[in-house]
Amino acid sequence: MLTPEYVAGFFDGEGCVYVDNTKEKVYVLKITLAQNTKLILEKIKEIYGGNIYTRQPTSTKQYEVYQWTASGQEAFNFILSIIPHSIVKQQELLRAIQFPLKIIGVNPSPEIIEQRKNIREDLQKFKKLYKIQPNL
Repeated sequence: MLTPEYVAGFFDGEGCVYVDNTKEKVYVLKITLAQNTKLILEKIKEIYGGNIYTRQPTSTKQYEVYQWTASGQEAFNFILSIIPHSIVKQQELLRAIQFPLKIIGVNPSPEIIEQRKNIREDLQKFKKLYKIQPNL
């Protein structure tokens, strides 16, 4: 069984949290983990839900890569489970859990859309900061 501590460490090294800008401009919270073997991702899917996709190599020097993705409530639950144990990406996760989730059957207000957009921008800033200061 995978512990939240293990999954947090795996996420810190191989994961990404971001807000996807949909065609409808409503924004969606997403989590991804990529790996060249499927086993761990399948176990994560069993625990947290989500889906596994296969990314085909674009050249003969690359390997097939598997990507686990969760969005919305599944992403939120994943974050809540690992946030106390994350070291590298804890600040990103703390910002991401402020994301206002969708209420089924209700269109988000302009204020909610603006909050989501702001969180998206903040998460992008974290990624730029990591490139400048990789030891954060």
